[in-house]
Amino acid sequence: MKTSLFLIAMFIANVAMASECTSIRDEDKRRECLAVERQDPNDCTSIRNSDDRTLCRQRAGQRPLYRERY
Repeated sequence: MKTSLFLIAMFIANVAMASECTSIRDEDKRRECLAVERQDPNDCTSIRNSDDRTLCRQRAGQRPLYRERY
């Protein structure tokens, strides 16, 4: 009995911690939100607009391919 109550409580806690990104209706913005949340630039690959895809990768933590010189 205690084990089943514990499992139910853990399930409810996991549901409460669900990502806020799932409520975003625009698919590209939702993918960007998830990529930034997970800090995984590879999640940005399916974004249609190339500029938005590049911004998504930067926000998700990808380093630029070039290094600026001052």
